[in-house]
Amino acid sequence: MKKQRSKRFILIMISIILVISLFLSSCTSSTEKDSSTKDSSSTLDLDSEDTGISSKYAMSDVENMTAPGVLPIVIKPVTLTIGLQQQPVVTDYENNGFTQYLKENTGIDIEFFFFPTNGTEAIQKLELLVSSNSELPDVIYNLYLPPTTRDSYGEQGYFLSLNDYIEKYAYYFNEMLAKEDEVIVNKIKKLGLAADGNQYGFVNYSNAPTDRCYTQMHMNVNFLNSLNLQKPTTTDELYEVLMAFRDGDPNGNGLKDEIPLYGTTTWSTNVDLTLLQCFTYWNEDGLHVEDGILFPLFTTDEYREGIAYMAKLCAEGLLSPLSFTQNHQQAKVLLNPPEGSPELVGTICGYHLFYFTAGEIDHKYSYEAIPLLRNPKGTTYAMYSQPGISYPFFITKDCKTPEIAFRWLDFLMREETMMCARFGIKGQDWDYIEEGSMESMFSGLGKKADRRLFANVNGGTSTWASPCGYVPQLSFGLAKSYSAESKEVTLVQKDNDWFTTHEFENFYARWEKWPKITVGHINYTSEELLEINEIRTVINTYIQEARVAFITGEKNINTEWEDYLKELETIGLSEYLQVAQKAYTRTYK
Repeated sequence: MKKQRSKRFILIMISIILVISLFLSSCTSSTEKDSSTKDSSSTLDLDSEDTGISSKYAMSDVENMTAPGVLPIVIKPVTLTIGLQQQPVVTDYENNGFTQYLKENTGIDIEFFFFPTNGTEAIQKLELLVSSNSELPDVIYNLYLPPTTRDSYGEQGYFLSLNDYIEKYAYYFNEMLAKEDEVIVNKIKKLGLAADGNQYGFVNYSNAPTDRCYTQMHMNVNFLNSLNLQKPTTTDELYEVLMAFRDGDPNGNGLKDEIPLYGTTTWSTNVDLTLLQCFTYWNEDGLHVEDGILFPLFTTDEYREGIAYMAKLCAEGLLSPLSFTQNHQQAKVLLNPPEGSPELVGTICGYHLFYFTAGEIDHKYSYEAIPLLRNPKGTTYAMYSQPGISYPFFITKDCKTPEIAFRWLDFLMREETMMCARFGIKGQDWDYIEEGSMESMFSGLGKKADRRLFANVNGGTSTWASPCGYVPQLSFGLAKSYSAESKEVTLVQKDNDWFTTHEFENFYARWEKWPKITVGHINYTSEELLEINEIRTVINTYIQEARVAFITGEKNINTEWEDYLKELETIGLSEYLQVAQKAYTRTYK
């Protein structure tokens, strides 16, 4: 009996030990699971049958949606219809690298609704959808609407207010704001508000450094070497070099067929805006501010001096009148003569990439950047373009999951999302590197590289060729070289390496050569816009037409300047400035 009781006791103890072991093992497994969920970027099989899968992720107060900053955004598949302008350079949207990146990280499938490529036609199509009460896409992606139109659609209920979503669910948006200065943060928060206090569009913030001061000049080094000349550093020296290009036969064909200075009508390639910065600070709106008071740049003595200088160049055959009628596509033909034909152009304005193509045999290596040119007073400026702050992303009334749609928009503000939207597929078109292991494009400003490009993609099967919500100064961290170590360097990479050298040769000299305080975006009310829109349009058209007329000799800058000023007043310049001043003060008070 004692032996039997002893055996039963041993069996009972073994059973207890096994139960305790199983319990402890279960606790350990649970702890490991909890630890693994702390990584907000964990991957998830959304087709899983596991009904307890939500316990692996921190969840929000919305069914099926994780907490702000936790990826994926949903734990069960969700599809959003995204309406965007179809870009011809994109060859495949469904199997696009950026499409796959968004799906893999957010768990959200995308159905595309395409608007026309042309902005005006895209807006008209949206108007038709609204007027016919047709179903709208869940999200409208990067469609630039006039603020009054945007706010009107919001007030009528076609676009949802984002105020509560921003307050409750923003994560990457807040990360972005934390990296910007107080002035930018205040602008982003205020400029998107409608008169009723609601924000109906989500922000697109672009502060790429090369877009801040984009005017520059490049000179034909073959011409310079042929005539034993140095690059000019002043406006007077530029005049002398252009005279030599005109008279010295630098292309050696025995003909007087050289075009000393040439620009186009395409953005950044305008010769008039490029040379104006040698005499006066200039921006796209032609307005400046001093002690809080707005004034027009296009009526100043410095502006007149710049126009007079260009009129002299044009009158003496040094500046081609074609600069004011041809675009960069026409310029490509002129700048890239067939093999065996002489080069014709001595100096060009704007980025190399408008005239030449990486990977093609053309004349890109003939043109090198020249420095900022000082005027006779010894001063010079860099044209400054304000950081882009717009609100072109919308959640519509027909979206059944607006909170999830907002989280998707918020994900567009992630830095890596921007890199994939702009530069393509990570690991193929670009990748991270150890900080400082390669020279930065902006090493002249003391920046260090932490990522590199292998190609300069735009569309294809890598991107949508359309900005996401955030284009910061990340290019400060881009490596200067495109070519990869231990690999054969392609012609495209070689050309891109050359571009980054010569595009940025005088960028450092231009950087921050503008006033500390400039006129940013001004928020007008609907009533104010109604009052000034026509006046402002007529003034801007007249300024541009008069500038070209003065430069080309159609008008005489010496005898018709006063008539020009009087005409501005007749159009309504004083009334425009009065309304602009009121709106500016209200916007930035």
